[in-house]
Amino acid sequence: MEKKLESYLDSAFAPYGDFPSRDEVKQELLANLREKYADLKEQGKSDEEAYQATIESFGDVAEIMEQ
Repeated sequence: MEKKLESYLDSAFAPYGDFPSRDEVKQELLANLREKYADLKEQGKSDEEAYQATIESFGDVAEIMEQ
Protein backbone atom coordinates (compact mmCIF):
# COMPACT_ATOMS: atom_id res chain seq x y z
CA MET A 1 0.00 0.00 0.00
CA GLU A 2 2.99 2.25 0.57
CA LYS A 3 3.73 2.31 -3.16
CA LYS A 4 0.07 3.01 -3.97
CA LEU A 5 0.02 6.02 -1.63
CA GLU A 6 3.33 7.24 -3.04
CA SER A 7 2.01 6.90 -6.60
CA TYR A 8 -1.06 8.91 -5.61
CA LEU A 9 1.15 11.74 -4.32
CA ASP A 10 3.32 11.64 -7.44
CA SER A 11 0.22 12.03 -9.59
CA ALA A 12 -1.24 14.76 -7.40
CA PHE A 13 1.96 16.84 -7.55
CA ALA A 14 2.82 16.13 -11.21
CA PRO A 15 1.23 19.35 -12.51
CA TYR A 16 3.49 21.41 -10.25
CA GLY A 17 6.80 20.04 -11.54
CA ASP A 18 9.87 20.25 -9.37
CA PHE A 19 9.98 22.90 -6.70
CA PRO A 20 12.60 23.44 -4.01
CA SER A 21 10.85 21.65 -1.14
CA ARG A 22 9.01 19.03 -3.19
CA ASP A 23 10.69 15.99 -1.62
CA GLU A 24 10.29 17.38 1.89
CA VAL A 25 6.60 18.17 1.36
CA LYS A 26 5.99 14.80 -0.27
CA GLN A 27 7.64 12.90 2.59
CA GLU A 28 5.63 14.81 5.20
CA LEU A 29 2.37 14.21 3.37
CA LEU A 30 3.22 10.54 2.81
CA ALA A 31 3.80 10.14 6.55
CA ASN A 32 0.39 11.69 7.21
CA LEU A 33 -1.28 9.42 4.65
CA ARG A 34 0.42 6.35 6.13
CA GLU A 35 -0.79 7.29 9.60
CA LYS A 36 -4.36 7.87 8.41
CA TYR A 37 -4.33 4.56 6.52
CA ALA A 38 -3.03 2.68 9.58
CA ASP A 39 -5.71 4.25 11.78
CA LEU A 40 -8.44 3.17 9.37
CA LYS A 41 -7.05 -0.37 9.18
CA GLU A 42 -7.10 -0.53 12.99
CA GLN A 43 -10.77 0.46 12.83
CA GLY A 44 -11.43 -2.66 10.77
CA LYS A 45 -11.52 -1.18 7.26
CA SER A 46 -10.41 -3.35 4.36
CA ASP A 47 -7.27 -2.35 2.45
CA GLU A 48 -9.31 -0.75 -0.32
CA GLU A 49 -11.75 1.02 2.04
CA ALA A 50 -8.85 2.41 4.06
CA TYR A 51 -7.05 3.54 0.90
CA GLN A 52 -10.11 5.29 -0.52
CA ALA A 53 -10.91 7.03 2.77
CA THR A 54 -7.27 8.10 3.12
CA ILE A 55 -7.21 9.60 -0.37
CA GLU A 56 -10.56 11.33 0.16
CA SER A 57 -9.24 12.89 3.37
CA PHE A 58 -6.19 14.28 1.56
CA GLY A 59 -7.95 17.37 0.26
CA ASP A 60 -7.10 19.67 -2.61
CA VAL A 61 -3.47 19.78 -3.73
CA ALA A 62 -3.94 23.34 -4.98
CA GLU A 63 -4.71 24.48 -1.43
CA ILE A 64 -1.64 22.69 -0.13
CA MET A 65 0.53 24.34 -2.78
CA GLU A 66 -0.75 27.79 -1.85
CA GLN A 67 0.61 27.29 1.64
